[in-house]
Amino acid sequence: MNMTVNEKIKESISDFQPDLIGITCLFTMSHQSFKEVAEYLSTIFCGPIIAGGVHVTNDAERVLDDVPQLDAIILREAEVALKHFLLNVNEEDKPENLNQIIFKEENKYYEISNSFSSPTVEDFDIHPEMKLMEVNELSRYGCVGAYRYLVENSKITTLLSNKGCRGKCTFCCVSTFNGKGVRKRNVKSVVDEIEKLHKYQDNLARKIPSIDDTDELWDKLLPKVEELVKETIREAEVDIDAYVEINSASLRV
Repeated sequence: MNMTVNEKIKESISDFQPDLIGITCLFTMSHQSFKEVAEYLSTIFCGPIIAGGVHVTNDAERVLDDVPQLDAIILREAEVALKHFLLNVNEEDKPENLNQIIFKEENKYYEISNSFSSPTVEDFDIHPEMKLMEVNELSRYGCVGAYRYLVENSKITTLLSNKGCRGKCTFCCVSTFNGKGVRKRNVKSVVDEIEKLHKYQDNLARKIPSIDDTDELWDKLLPKVEELVKETIREAEVDIDAYVEINSASLRV
C-alpha cells in the first residue's frame, strides 16, 4: 500500500502515541516542507512540537515567526541539551541545566543559552537503535545528496564518524553549529555501527556514504572496515564511501 507523507505521519503518531514531537530542518531550501509538516502536525497532535537542526539554529527567530506551531527550538547540536530539557519537563533535573533553547511568547523571544552543551566523544559513540529505525526504508522517501545515482535501486544509509571541521570558512555554518575543532568517534564504535546497519536492516544496506565534514578518521577506519566486511559480512556487497573536503577515500569489497 502506497501512503502519502501525511498518512504515514498520522499512522506513526497513532501507533506510537508520543508526548512530544521533534522535527528537524537541515537546509534553508527545505524550509517550506518543514513548515508544512509543522502545520499538519498541529492539526492532528495536541502536544508540544519542538524543532532543531542547522537551518532553524541559524535563523531561529524568523523560523519561530514563520512557523508559529513550534513551541520551542533546541539550538545547535542537541543531544545533551534535549536530554536536559526532557528531564526538566519530567522534574528530574535542575533548571540551571537547561540550555540552548529559544521560544516565543506574546511576541517576545526568550533564549536560555548559558553555554554550548557539546556532546562528548562518549555521547557521540552511542549507536542509534537500529531495530526501531527501519533505516533501509529511508531510501524510499528521499536521499542524502545525490548518492542514489551511484547504485540504482540500492538501499542506502549514511554514516557519521566525526563532527566539526578544522577549517574556519567564513561562509560555512559548521563551526557555529558544531563548535570549534573536530571530535572523532572511536574507530571500533564506527565499525560496530556498520556491522549493526547490515545486521538489523535485513542485509539490505548496500551503500553507506560518509557524511563527515573532514576525512581525519578515515585513514584509520578503512583498513578496519575492510577487515570487518571480510570477516562478518563475507559475501555481501557493501560500498563504504567517504566524500569529504577535496579528499576522498573509497572502499569496495
